[in-house]
Amino acid sequence: MNSFLSKIRNRDYLIYVIVFFCSVLVTSLFLMLLPESFSANQSSDFTSSYEPLARNLLLGNGYSVDGSNFYTYYPPGFPLILAGQIWIARVF
Repeated sequence: MNSFLSKIRNRDYLIYVIVFFCSVLVTSLFLMLLPESFSANQSSDFTSSYEPLARNLLLGNGYSVDGSNFYTYYPPGFPLILAGQIWIARVF
């Protein structure tokens, strides 16, 4: 009975590996065939707002991008999480 269960588990493991590699293949093909106009990042919120705000928080300049005005254009959740991630990255 144990050999039967081990055969089933080995087969399941093989199926998981095959599905993983097929998903990597399909994703890679999609990205290779994607036209350049669609692959460009159109969102500049990260570089213009979120990252500078998170770095200013870590520098102790408060919740502002330029160091003087309180920043209220975007909600505070993501910059706070990003500041925590940048701090953790600096530690390690």
